[in-house]
Amino acid sequence: MSIPVTSSQWKVASAWLVSKQHIDLLVAARYAPEGTPEAEEARGEPIVYQDHNKTDDQVGQMLWIENMRSLVARYGDKAPETFEFPANFEKMVRYRFTEPHGKMNPLVILKQVHCYEYQSNEHDGWESSDAKKYCKELEHHLVSSHKEYVDAPWGV
Repeated sequence: MSIPVTSSQWKVASAWLVSKQHIDLLVAARYAPEGTPEAEEARGEPIVYQDHNKTDDQVGQMLWIENMRSLVARYGDKAPETFEFPANFEKMVRYRFTEPHGKMNPLVILKQVHCYEYQSNEHDGWESSDAKKYCKELEHHLVSSHKEYVDAPWGV
């Protein structure tokens, strides 16, 4: 069973449910791009959020649930009729990872991380959530592995 709300129904609000494609991109970004020394060293293992032994499906589900928690906290009873998460929505979410097509631009991914954080930080549990930790790890990886960052001087 899946949640009866789509992200298009929420883009008119100040916080909205991100799309499955958005979550897919965030999950795929936990791996080093193919052909990089990091990818060879990791040998298919995630380089971000690797200490939790979660599958791609579990990471995506965790991210999506955190986004939903934010909407519930932000809108509660003021939500449009289409926003009716049942009380046990966390058990109903069945995210399945789909590999995004094409090359992933690190700066585009970084902006998607920031967008996701903005959409997901409305509830009290955000600061201590695994989703926030994941985003911070991903952000650090994306910035520190970007060529212009690597080539920049350390101190001026």
